[in-house]
Amino acid sequence: MHPIIIVVWCDYDFGIISLKQSMEFGRSAYTKFNNPDFVKLAESFGAIGYRAKNTEEFSKVLEKAKKSTTVPVIIAIDVDYSANLILLESSRDTF
Repeated sequence: MHPIIIVVWCDYDFGIISLKQSMEFGRSAYTKFNNPDFVKLAESFGAIGYRAKNTEEFSKVLEKAKKSTTVPVIIAIDVDYSANLILLESSRDTF
């Protein structure tokens, strides 16, 4: 049986919206929020929860998650969307 693995990207913000607002208006408004603790939330439903703070941690956690064959796994990954500015600027050149 294959594991069910759910990956949740946590940035505590509407990241791309904040970035677009900052580019257009010089600041963002009403885009910050707090995420629940997805590890505890997963465990409260009988699933396994992991948190990864970087790609190295994610690789290790993913290997652990693959071993679960009877219980779903949720992996919460902290992400920083500030690199999206690079993506937005490069996409302007293609459109």
